[in-house]
Amino acid sequence: MNHPSANFLIQRLIFLARWPQTEMILESIKRDFGFTANNSHGTRALQCLLDELGRNQSKKMSEKSSQLLAQGLNTCVLELACNVRGNHVIKKCLNLMTNETHKQEVYEAVLAGT
Repeated sequence: MNHPSANFLIQRLIFLARWPQTEMILESIKRDFGFTANNSHGTRALQCLLDELGRNQSKKMSEKSSQLLAQGLNTCVLELACNVRGNHVIKKCLNLMTNETHKQEVYEAVLAGT
């Protein structure tokens, strides 16, 4: 996702993937979420993934997607909040999340400074 040329291929694959496949992609990148969101190439592919997750779920994410997103964000939310690209990803994630508890976890992680 972070390669200057390969991110275009990843974006196309995400666009062609079905909903369970996009959820599997999210699960596989959650441990590298911060690096990907802060990278200029990775953030494009990540935002494409978020758009597809939202589109496949009628503009809101499934419970599992919301949980995976919260797990990915909670490990690096402060780092993302201090970066323009990362900040945009946080906003997009919070808008798509359906579970208020997961949103609250992200807010608490920012307030705790973790």
